[in-house]
Amino acid sequence: FIAVSVKWQKKMFPVEIDTTQTPFVFKCQLYDLTGVPPERQKLMVKGGLLKVKSKNNHVKHFNFSD
Repeated sequence: FIAVSVKWQKKMFPVEIDTTQTPFVFKCQLYDLTGVPPERQKLMVKGGLLKVKSKNNHVKHFNFSD
């Protein structure tokens, strides 16, 4: 698991990401917190857009700690 902070509408949410899951699962966690549907979400890391090329990729393939 990786602990991250998610900012949405000036609110911070602590979230634990299961790195064995796909980004879609992470987006579903965010949906539960924000009400924003996964297909409408854009993930940004340090000011850059995190591009998800496939729903089959695992979160562990993305480097959240840089």
